[in-house]
Amino acid sequence: MRRKIVFAKLFNQYVTYRDEWWFEIFRWMIGTGWNYRSDFPDGNGVYELLIGKQTCINCQECYDYFDKSHGFYDLDYIEKMRLVWIRAILSQDVSSFVKKWRKDNGIGFDKIRHLNLQIADTDTFKSLNGRLIDLLDPHGLHKKKLTVQLNQCWPQAVNIDSILLIVSKRIKENGTEWLAILNYGFDESIWHHVLARQGEKPFADFLDDARMELARLTEEKL
Repeated sequence: MRRKIVFAKLFNQYVTYRDEWWFEIFRWMIGTGWNYRSDFPDGNGVYELLIGKQTCINCQECYDYFDKSHGFYDLDYIEKMRLVWIRAILSQDVSSFVKKWRKDNGIGFDKIRHLNLQIADTDTFKSLNGRLIDLLDPHGLHKKKLTVQLNQCWPQAVNIDSILLIVSKRIKENGTEWLAILNYGFDESIWHHVLARQGEKPFADFLDDARMELARLTEEKL
């Protein structure tokens, strides 16, 4: 769905967008900025800027993609998203790749864009907030155990560590999508399982898919 985005409103605590819009604007930024990077370690690219990971450009493939710094994994996502907007729109100490990304995509405090966002037609603020709490609340997650064996080598890997929401490239087509990653294991060992892929669904429907898969793996009644 095409929506008008006034970048200055991202910083206004009284006039702002629904949470669903915030996640989709973040996905759009990751998608447009993915290729603004260097083959040489002479600065930081857009992806590193957005996730707040200061590292050499060509080391992007060297660190764990499922590291928690790559996405959202707790209920502090609003504050983290505000930091994303500051880095993406206001930061001055950025590389030439980031400056070019901003110019090419019309990104700036005084800019307005019309973006295709995968959001529901109706206002889903309350239900979306509830979905995020169900998925990301660490207190609720740590009480749950897997009842479906995901790791064939380690049947004792049933403890849920966290759920991570990250943006990834789509497998068979251009564009990006949200993934919900279940981090589970035992002792100090952690493995990853994809709970849901967004595809072309609205963000809220993607969260529903993740909740249903988690319920299936833990035999929880929704």
